[in-house]
Amino acid sequence: MQKELKVARERQRQEKELMMSTQARKEREEFNRVIAGFRQQEQEDKRKAVLARKGQKQYCAELKAQIEQIETRREGGDILVEQKLLREKKLAERKKLENIKRIKLLQLEKAGVPKKYTAELARFQPMGGR
Repeated sequence: MQKELKVARERQRQEKELMMSTQARKEREEFNRVIAGFRQQEQEDKRKAVLARKGQKQYCAELKAQIEQIETRREGGDILVEQKLLREKKLAERKKLENIKRIKLLQLEKAGVPKKYTAELARFQPMGGR
């Protein structure tokens, strides 16, 4: 009976050691998996930060180029010339439209269309009346 108890205790001790080693291995694997996940997330964060810095540098360079271009145009007076050309073009377009309006009103008057039907056209100001 003593021998059976001793064998049973030895078997229990071996089973307990096996269970503890299995548990330790599982915990180690879980720990390594979590650490690997953290490392992967850290690498992803670093990659995103590098991309963000690269994008910021590119945007900064584009802004500087735009500023230099605008200052160069200002120095050369290009902006003023462009604005003057746009005003002249707009004025020419307005005169053209007013001339068309005047001709159309004369045609309608010659055709005998009453004034009440041409009043809206007479009040119309081409290009917003500016």
